[in-house]
Amino acid sequence: MTYWTELKVSLSKAIGLAHDTLHVLLGIIFFASFAFLFRHHRHHLLLALFGVALLQFVNEAFDAVQWILWTQSIGWQEALHDTVITLMLPTIFVLWSSAARTIDSSH
Repeated sequence: MTYWTELKVSLSKAIGLAHDTLHVLLGIIFFASFAFLFRHHRHHLLLALFGVALLQFVNEAFDAVQWILWTQSIGWQEALHDTVITLMLPTIFVLWSSAARTIDSSH
């Protein structure tokens, strides 16, 4: 097991959350952190979403290396699943916020 995998398993056990729940939670935490970091930028929510996506893609790249070491292939289905659940709530929030601003500006 690689250090990256050990770290993620240890974090999951320490917090007491399932793999999927941890992806959702970390997606929200990183999104909120990036949104705060970029709060003075006009497109701070989009930048936050891209930041979470970038972190998730890096995570999946590390996971892909692990998959190759284990099975000589990449677990594309799991990678897609993890990416969707990590980005789902931040994406919904960005779309909702954008729609709310559009409705607000039309009044």
